[in-house]
Amino acid sequence: METRNMLSVNYHAENPYPKKEITGWFSLLKYFGSLNPSSSDSVVEGIGNVVLPAQTLRAREQLSTEQEDEIRLNNLEISDGIINTHDGASLGTLQLTPNKLLNVHITDQNFIIKFNGNYMLYQYNLDSYIYDANKLQCNLIVFNYRGVGNSKKPPESILSFQDLVTDGIAQVNRLRSNGVPANHIVLDGLSLGGAIATMVASYFHDHGFPVYLWNDRSFAKLSGAAAGMVFPGESFLIESSVRFTLQSAKWEADVAEAYQKIPAAYKGYMFVVQDGVIASNASLHKAVKHQEKIAGQKTGHKFYANSEVGHNVPRSQLFFNGVNKIANKVTGQDVFENFVLSHRK
Repeated sequence: METRNMLSVNYHAENPYPKKEITGWFSLLKYFGSLNPSSSDSVVEGIGNVVLPAQTLRAREQLSTEQEDEIRLNNLEISDGIINTHDGASLGTLQLTPNKLLNVHITDQNFIIKFNGNYMLYQYNLDSYIYDANKLQCNLIVFNYRGVGNSKKPPESILSFQDLVTDGIAQVNRLRSNGVPANHIVLDGLSLGGAIATMVASYFHDHGFPVYLWNDRSFAKLSGAAAGMVFPGESFLIESSVRFTLQSAKWEADVAEAYQKIPAAYKGYMFVVQDGVIASNASLHKAVKHQEKIAGQKTGHKFYANSEVGHNVPRSQLFFNGVNKIANKVTGQDVFENFVLSHRK
């Protein structure tokens, strides 16, 4: 079968950030102050391990024969390889392409890039990726963040939130470099992955490349989510302390601010009643709903789970109509698919 329109996964990304111009003593001090966090390296590394515990997980460099067989039995072509970032990280990446798209020009195909939660490897979720690729007839791109699974981070580097955003930017820029239009790309992230995907989408909107975003059960700020796990109620003192710590370690992220910068036509989010992980007052929904109401917009979707902890429940088990309503249940998966299909080019 002709496969000339398959994209090579192997890619070396350029630096996506403009060089900082240093002028004057104040700028010089500020620049050098930003190079290293005020906390000790061990503390910073410890924070990174808490935020991204998947760093403790390891995966095979290649898929197993059984995994490859399952993918091909579902009429999908496999393309895997490494994406190298400008700062020396190597990201293990997999692309699943429906056989029906193999003879379709790359610029006419659609792509979904998945952003994992904080304790996920793409190797653990192949069944859902296979389902999405077939149901939506689009290319599914999955990868592990630097330092996770089969992805490598630069030796002796200390991970920060911005590093994970850099990884996501590199994934999008691979497609961009091959001529894939922005409106053919959807970024889909769960929890921490939703936060990273939001920051990546905001970056590209700022740079004139407006991709689509689906944010699944994420938070407004990382400090708010972390504080909510310690104290579920609102506590200015606790959140301020956590915010200072995360900012010092370069792990703070204002996801709500980035989300609000993206035009409504390009984004959607979902949240679940009784999330069980993200406190209600720390959710993205809590932070953006008032602003959207003023603007006459609604990009959020509320769901219910048949359990007290809905954060990690598959989308297909989240229901739009409530737990006890049997008829005409719409699932989180249904709404996600509708978002993708309604923005398909």
